[in-house]
Amino acid sequence: MKNYLSILDNLPSTILQRGKEYFQEGKVKDFQKVNGECSANIEGKEKYHVSLRLNDDGSFSYHCSCPYPHLCKHVVALAYMANEEDKKKYQNIYAELLSQIRSVSFLESLEEFKGLPYKINGFSNQLNEEERKKLIILYLSNMAKVLPFFENGNIVERISLFEEKEKWNDAYLEEIIQGVLLSLKDDLEGSLRFLTSLLKEERTSSFIQRYLVRGDISNEAQAKNCLVCLSGKNLPHKLLPEFVLLLAKKSPRLLLEKDLRNAINFYKEERDGNDVSFLLKLLFVRGGEESLREEDFIFLQKMGLTNDARELALSILKKSEELSSYLRYRKMFSPSEFFRVSYELENIIRYKKFKNAALLIDGKEYFPDLYEDFSYALLSPKDIFLLKDFLKEKKEISHLVQISHRRLEMEFKKKKRNKEYFFYLLFLDFYQDDSLSYYLLSNEVKEDISESYWKGIWLYLLERNHLLGRISFYPYEGVSPCF
Repeated sequence: MKNYLSILDNLPSTILQRGKEYFQEGKVKDFQKVNGECSANIEGKEKYHVSLRLNDDGSFSYHCSCPYPHLCKHVVALAYMANEEDKKKYQNIYAELLSQIRSVSFLESLEEFKGLPYKINGFSNQLNEEERKKLIILYLSNMAKVLPFFENGNIVERISLFEEKEKWNDAYLEEIIQGVLLSLKDDLEGSLRFLTSLLKEERTSSFIQRYLVRGDISNEAQAKNCLVCLSGKNLPHKLLPEFVLLLAKKSPRLLLEKDLRNAINFYKEERDGNDVSFLLKLLFVRGGEESLREEDFIFLQKMGLTNDARELALSILKKSEELSSYLRYRKMFSPSEFFRVSYELENIIRYKKFKNAALLIDGKEYFPDLYEDFSYALLSPKDIFLLKDFLKEKKEISHLVQISHRRLEMEFKKKKRNKEYFFYLLFLDFYQDDSLSYYLLSNEVKEDISESYWKGIWLYLLERNHLLGRISFYPYEGVSPCF
């Protein structure tokens, strides 16, 4: 908005004061404004005619019929009058726009309401920044009551319609958003529409997520309502880690495994053990034991959260049929500590498929009652492979090698083979068994490597045993193939 008082900068105080007094005393008569030029008659000892023009670039020109050679008190009086008249005009315009926004019937005049930003923008050069902000906030607050608008419209684009002549920045946008939320503090439905709409928009998504995380909502019910009522369709494509943590506490049903994993990785980098522990527990509940990684447990222990790591590992053990879950939990304890928990474990492993593998490791020392029912025959191929790191007696090792040979020969006689026999090959490789090359180059094995998982194991074993050339596979000199 033009301000005629800007021409008064650097004027002598006596001239300023006398000009202001002329204005206040009502000595400015016959004021007119034509084509941007103001004019009036100033009554003093004599009557003087004064004119003043203020240009858009801030420059100005003036004329007074008095004999004073410079900018005089009469021009000052006219500047005060021009400024006052403009203020009245702009106040009237502002009041009219406020009235238009308030008077629109939302359900019946949606199109008219959509056109209001253009009308407001037409007066934007005559309104100051605060007035524009108030109009935008009032507009959006009322529009929050119109469901079709917020389902189909882009809020940021709507806001930009008000500021076509100015580039508004993120700080300005945030101020607008905060103002709207404050005005909607008693309208939970409207605030929900507004927040969820902004969550989907790329430019505002991060701000709204942080806004909800900080708890800057004008009242607690507003934030709670938003978080509880969120659904997959209005959830942002890119979730911030801190927002994932908030949803994990308030609306975990909305989170995907990838969202939780990304947040876990973030808080690992932040060295925030408690939040990582919380998210890992939720990840387990959502995805089971396969969702967690060995490095997750290592991290918790490094952060001094050994009890958390043990609790999580035990939860997995109770649900899992994999020997690896038992081994993970077992290594978290010293021998004396493990003895204390073995009583609880006895009832857990009693009905597990890996029971006999666990008994071969710990049965004699920790589970003597269960060990009475131990059987080599019930060891799975994968369990035998995992046992390699725990076998101490040569007799046990020799017996398991023999079992591996027998089972391999039996499997090779079948037309449809269980490909888990590859774990026997890994076991024999660990103990450098002489028969391994025979198995690896057999037709049976070659027929069973159509799946990439088993083929990877096969190639790995060929490389370790210098057999790649036997299948005409020659890596580049000095480069080992990676499998």
